[in-house]
Amino acid sequence: MIERGDEVHHKPTGEDWVVLRAGTDGAGEFVEPAGWPPCRARASDCVVTKKGAHVDFLDSAESR
Repeated sequence: MIERGDEVHHKPTGEDWVVLRAGTDGAGEFVEPAGWPPCRARASDCVVTKKGAHVDFLDSAESR
């Protein structure tokens, strides 16, 4: 299961992302990466490369 703060590799684009939000909607499981531009991708298109690697950073950035 992909969770907030995980580092993932998005297979279709070849990009590595930090996950800001993950969940389920009517289309299935999704991830939303931190950064710009905002987007949403299918969780099935992502592979976790580092579990929980960026949770502290995301929490401190949101508290500012």
